[in-house]
Amino acid sequence: MNIDSLYKKIAYDIDLAAEGISGSASHLADARDEVVNLTTSNNDSALKIELALLDVINNAYISYNEITQSVSNLLTVVRVLNNYVNNNYDGTLTAYVNGLEWDNDPNEKIPYHWARLSEQAGFDTSNWDAEMS
Repeated sequence: MNIDSLYKKIAYDIDLAAEGISGSASHLADARDEVVNLTTSNNDSALKIELALLDVINNAYISYNEITQSVSNLLTVVRVLNNYVNNNYDGTLTAYVNGLEWDNDPNEKIPYHWARLSEQAGFDTSNWDAEMS
C-alpha cells in the first residue's frame, strides 16, 4: 500500500470513528430527554419506566460524553500521519491532501471529521477542500 492509499484509508477510518463517537452522546441525550419528558401524572406504569430507565440512560450518556471530550488518541494519530507527510512530501500538507483523489472520485472532498481533527491537532486546514459537515 502506498502512502496516498494509506493516508486516505486512515483518514476515512478516523473520520468514521470520530463520527460515531460524536453521534453516540447526542443520541443518548435524546433518549434521556424522552424519558425525562414522559407524562407521569396519574400513570404508575410511566413513572415505573421513567425511574427504571433514567439512571441507566443518564450514566450511558455521561460515559459517552466523556469519550467525546477525550479525543487525544485520535489527535495523536492525526498528528503523526500529517507530520509524516509534512516531513516526507515535497510540498505543503494542504497541497498534498487537496491533491489526493478521495474515495477514488475526483469530486469527493476530504472527510469532515478528519479535517476538524487535523485542525485541532494544530494543522492549518483553512484551504483544505473538505466536506462541510
